Amino acid sequence: MQSASRVVFRPIKRVPGVFHFQPRVSTNYTWSRHVGFVRNGAYSRVYSTAKPPMTIQERIQSWADNLSWEKMKELARFYKNGLKQVWVNNEKTKLLKIRQSQGYQLTRKEFQLVSKAPRDFRKLIPFGMLALVLPEVIPLIIGFAPRFVPSTCVTASQLEKQRNKVNEKRAVITRNVLKSSVQNQIKLKDFKDMSKVAQLAKKFPGDFDLANINRNWLKGYCRYMGLSEIGTRKMLENRLKKHFEYLTIDDKLIQKEGVESLTFEELQAANEERGMRGVDLPPVQLRRSLEDWIELHLMAEPRVPLGLMVFSRAFVMGQKPRLR
Repeated sequence: MQSASRVVFRPIKRVPGVFHFQPRVSTNYTWSRHVGFVRNGAYSRVYSTAKPPMTIQERIQSWADNLSWEKMKELARFYKNGLKQVWVNNEKTKLLKIRQSQGYQLTRKEFQLVSKAPRDFRKLIPFGMLALVLPEVIPLIIGFAPRFVPSTCVTASQLEKQRNKVNEKRAVITRNVLKSSVQNQIKLKDFKDMSKVAQLAKKFPGDFDLANINRNWLKGYCRYMGLSEIGTRKMLENRLKKHFEYLTIDDKLIQKEGVESLTFEELQAANEERGMRGVDLPPVQLRRSLEDWIELHLMAEPRVPLGLMVFSRAFVMGQKPRLR
């Protein structure tokens, strides 16, 4: 090593996000071709000009600073109307249930209202209090805990962000499913033809039965379907069964009224709650995805196990839908 008693450091242009060595004015440096300038056997201190991630409080403050008074009034009106709509939907649901008990057959839209309005109504009081006390944190709650927000209080852009996050989670689960499926000798082509799916259901009659699936896989299934993954194995199983009971009724109503009767927004929501992509796809592809699901789910013989229904969606995610 050569002695470097006098070292002159020239100023370095600092670029955000790039690490730099901070020079120390000292005559005690030595040069090594392997590690550069060292002092007393240690490297010079390293620092970064990149900004540290913001805390939750800083995010709230940043969001509030960028929010104009007009925007705040607009959001306040939106949340007020959304909370009013929760109450109106709950009253409509009561009347529909009375008519249903007298033999009235619900339409698909009415069934959707009866199924979802009670969940929104349970969120009315806590969300309403939060909107009055801390309205500035509502966008963060929608982003990090959407289950606590009534569906009538979510904007279209917020809903799209939620669906994109769900798709990201599903993409991770899909990669894990594809890795594990190699060992079980299941391939993507097994889900591209209805007859092959039927053969798969016969080949693995008990493997995809929810009663035979361990807790970790049930958690993954719940996460993939957008359900809560908290609880015991039995709670997860019942949660999936209840969700598929709802989907069975909904599938029959869609089959009765026709997929063409659904609006673009309804197609997106229907695909999303069945474990399929609901964003960045044209209506024709959303209809085909839904048709494929309904045909597979309502197939009488052989009956496709619920676990295989979820498994199949993970397999074909990102593929062009067409089970024929």
